[in-house]
Amino acid sequence: MAIAINSAYGNYTEEYLSGAGKRKTGKETVKAAEKDVQSAGTDQNEPERKTAADEFAYLSKKYEGITFAAVNYKQGMRYGSNATTNIAISPEFLKKMANDPALEKEYEDQFENMKKLDEQNIKTHEAQGRRLIAQGWVIDKDGGMSKWGISEATDKRHYGQEMTEYFEKLQKKRVENKKAQEEAKSKRESKNVAKTANSDTVEISKDARDLYNLKKSMEASNTNGASAPEDKENESSEEDNESTSSKTSIAINVGKLARRLAAAKTRSQVQSVLTAIQSDLKECESGKAQGADVDEESVAAAEQLLQQAEQRLNEVEDREPTPEEEMADALA
Repeated sequence: MAIAINSAYGNYTEEYLSGAGKRKTGKETVKAAEKDVQSAGTDQNEPERKTAADEFAYLSKKYEGITFAAVNYKQGMRYGSNATTNIAISPEFLKKMANDPALEKEYEDQFENMKKLDEQNIKTHEAQGRRLIAQGWVIDKDGGMSKWGISEATDKRHYGQEMTEYFEKLQKKRVENKKAQEEAKSKRESKNVAKTANSDTVEISKDARDLYNLKKSMEASNTNGASAPEDKENESSEEDNESTSSKTSIAINVGKLARRLAAAKTRSQVQSVLTAIQSDLKECESGKAQGADVDEESVAAAEQLLQQAEQRLNEVEDREPTPEEEMADALA
């Protein structure tokens, strides 16, 4: 099964070196770096948390569900476990945090947000039919933050696939309904043509009868000099013709909107989908008020999708989308 690696790149420093400077890689580098940090001595007269080791011990003890690694991250490293949020912090920056309470608090405020984003990232991958194998956060020596992740495709049915299939069925049903309406309209028009022909025959018969009655009246007036009777106003019962009105059919392409929502990774992308749904619902409401034939099933599905979009707006990252994410939105 193909494995996709999604990496967020920052200003990565050289990996942490131990002993005489022998370079280590992967988990060996992480373990060696943490050992060096934890073994660093502290002056008994120094205030609490003055060294990288002090800060590392403090953070590891304070936060449950988070695995910290004291290491200068290099692309390809893996640390922590799938059961925790994993944060690699440069030893140089750990020391800065230990000696700057304001800086320490600024970054501590981000740790819980990282946990929430990790949970959302797992759900997002599942919704796209992928399984997240590993993920982690990186804070480099200058305080720059980035994130990496490794995922693989699964055969499990997922939300985006189910929504697409549902709306494909909905679209097929709408086409069938439109075809049935057109056939019914054609039958009504044929019926109206037949009624018009019958109406012409009735009028001809009535005119002949009126001429006959006029002739009889004139013959009777010849004997007494009376003038011909005034023409009677034509009286006829109008046939109730069925009127055929052409109505505009309106339906929302919820399948496309659902695919866009599943592909959205940022607040701006989710907001764009949310605005599109609201616009389509408003158009349907306006069309219905003007007598248009509105597909109520697509409207109900769009309203449900609107609620999901409003929920996701508070779950995704507030940042600019990457070119890959913009491409995914365009292809959805």
